[in-house]
Amino acid sequence: MQIKNTISLADQKEQLDLHAKKIMALDQIAGLLLKNVAPEWFSSKEDIQIWNLSISKVPVHPGYTSHVKLLQEDNFIPSEGRIVFDLLFDVQTMNQNTININIEIQKTFHQKYPPSYREEFYIARQISSQAESVFSLAKQEYGKMHHVLGIWLYLNAPKKYGNTIIRCKRNRELMTGNGKRRTDLFPSMIVEVMVSDEKYDGDNALLHVLYIIFKDKCGVEEKIKRLAQFGIIDHNDVRKELRNMCNYSDLVYEDGIKKGKAEGKAEGKAEGRAEGKVEGVREHSLQMAEKMIKDAILPDKMIAEYSGLSLEEVRQLHKKLLN
Repeated sequence: MQIKNTISLADQKEQLDLHAKKIMALDQIAGLLLKNVAPEWFSSKEDIQIWNLSISKVPVHPGYTSHVKLLQEDNFIPSEGRIVFDLLFDVQTMNQNTININIEIQKTFHQKYPPSYREEFYIARQISSQAESVFSLAKQEYGKMHHVLGIWLYLNAPKKYGNTIIRCKRNRELMTGNGKRRTDLFPSMIVEVMVSDEKYDGDNALLHVLYIIFKDKCGVEEKIKRLAQFGIIDHNDVRKELRNMCNYSDLVYEDGIKKGKAEGKAEGKAEGRAEGKVEGVREHSLQMAEKMIKDAILPDKMIAEYSGLSLEEVRQLHKKLLN
């Protein structure tokens, strides 16, 4: 029995998200990401080894984040509504210090809240969850605290923000007085990586790789070939996750389009008029395109291809939804 007959559309989307996260958790991809956003911590000449990796399992909620060992994988239900970190893991810097890394993959750029508020909350949870597991509050062992790095990948950033990497670090500002500022660094940093539908033509390898993986419309073999230009070696794990992500991406929207067209035809038939059929199909094409835009997984060109709308219609709909 084919997979599209055994799992729901919602389950397919869960799997699509999961494979995107698994790609970012691969040593090669995660290593390139870390070396680009924090070169002072990670040497460009050394491989980065990940440990304590958790994908969509550790809750963000206070009181649960530090209880990783209590969360059994076979008890995890992706769709149960719990707010969890996308990727959470530890790495060592070139100075042998442990850094706790959180990578969040964001498909939707515009939210009902300022994104920086959520970024700040997640980084605070990375810090506070170390109490009693990494350092003792009673003994005031704050010096043992691991540095934390929160990386937010915005995969559908508007053109004006797209193809940029932004680092957010705390700095001391001398407001008055003649004393010197302390030089100890705050133990946290947030990085925003903005990827848009526009092809990147600069010299940053990370932005090229992210565009190829998440935006480029070419097939898996072509993606592998293009990734090799930026040092991503064709290992089985890279090929496997790319293929899985591409397959699920096609499956999700092919099923959605078929369902929309079938409902549109049924609606037109019920009205008993040929023009009703056309209007029904178009209405559901518009609805499907709107849902694709809100899901923020595919670029406008692919949405137009799958929905049957023109590229201009999709762009106008996209612009309308963003306003």
